[in-house]
Amino acid sequence: MQLPAGIEQELVDYLHLEQGEDAADPNATRVEDLRYEGLFEVDGVPTHFWRVGPGNENWVTVEPRGYAYCIGSTSATPLPVRKADYYKTLQVTELRNGTQHRFALEHHGGGDYELADETPLTLSNGSVLLLYATANSQSAPPMLFLHLTEGDKEYHVSSALFFNASYTTECGEMLVFELGYRPDATDWQA
Repeated sequence: MQLPAGIEQELVDYLHLEQGEDAADPNATRVEDLRYEGLFEVDGVPTHFWRVGPGNENWVTVEPRGYAYCIGSTSATPLPVRKADYYKTLQVTELRNGTQHRFALEHHGGGDYELADETPLTLSNGSVLLLYATANSQSAPPMLFLHLTEGDKEYHVSSALFFNASYTTECGEMLVFELGYRPDATDWQA
């Protein structure tokens, strides 16, 4: 199916409804805010993707269905992530304030990834932990192992569930550790 000319305005109208925007508002989504990214196959369905706004992780989609089409929106990127890149990042989130820290892991072959050395993790409250992480994507089940040093105490945390783990510091700050590369908008900007 060929997409109709001027479909971008229809997509903007859809986004206004979806996001509760007033079309007269100067900050509302405009046609100029859309950038066509291409046609991707999603679960076997060819789907057109437009990025919404610069530096944004939101997309508007069009799925052709016979002589009609379905418009939708998503925050999931259609752009492929190379398998070798997927496990290259460990993200640590401070739940209280949402602060995120990212650490690059080195790939050592055979599904093994690790931090090069114990790495300082400085929290927003000023406390510092030492972090060492290793993961094996090919073990059964795949595992994430963390070694945390807080003051003179050492803790070991492991997880086989979606490469996620959590830890609560001595000062009560809950940290969530997530292994895996999730592209953000800056990864795909032209």
